[in-house]
Amino acid sequence: MALLLDNRQQAAILSGGTSSNQILRSVIEVVETLDNRLLACCDLGSGTGQLIALLSKLPNIASVVGLDLVEHGSSSVNTISSDLNSDFPCASDSFDLLTAVEVIEHLENPRHFARECSRLLKPNGILILTTPNIESFRSLISLWARGTHGAFGDREYPAHITPMLATDTDRVLDEAGISVLAHRYSNPGALPHFTRWKWPKRWVVGSQAKRFSDGILVVGKKVGCT
Repeated sequence: MALLLDNRQQAAILSGGTSSNQILRSVIEVVETLDNRLLACCDLGSGTGQLIALLSKLPNIASVVGLDLVEHGSSSVNTISSDLNSDFPCASDSFDLLTAVEVIEHLENPRHFARECSRLLKPNGILILTTPNIESFRSLISLWARGTHGAFGDREYPAHITPMLATDTDRVLDEAGISVLAHRYSNPGALPHFTRWKWPKRWVVGSQAKRFSDGILVVGKKVGCT
């Protein structure tokens, strides 16, 4: 078990504890649309605290705490040490809002993660998670050419270990009692092979968005009494 935990810690360190500003903005945009009551929030896989800092500035966030396996060098972030592959060290029905930015692809058991998210959420609480979009043209071409989805090649391993289709995410959350409200594909992704180049932003709209975006954002709501 000690070796397993050490491997997980090394994988977490490899992730760098950061996410792109584009992904963070997309999460904040969703949080800003939530009702105006004060929300208790937990950021799962909080890393260096980028998202916590942004959430703390919003008028509808009453409090925010982070859970992460390793410290990424920011002592100002209120973070509880937690291996997200295991049970979370928080009481049930503790939070109105959970955020999990670029986390689920790092975990060994997405279903356990989803069940723990459901446990932590209050009835009608909201979960916002993001993960690499493996249904993009870039990822599908990578799968055909290299045998691995985009963002899941040798360079990303062992940090990225669990690629998930949108259908997979929906099923995992539904089984945990979290109803999926929306999918969003907000960022123009990189072109296959020519990763410094991006698809035109106007293409990342409507039903075609999943083919031109490198990331997916999922919004879910815990099913329960009001």
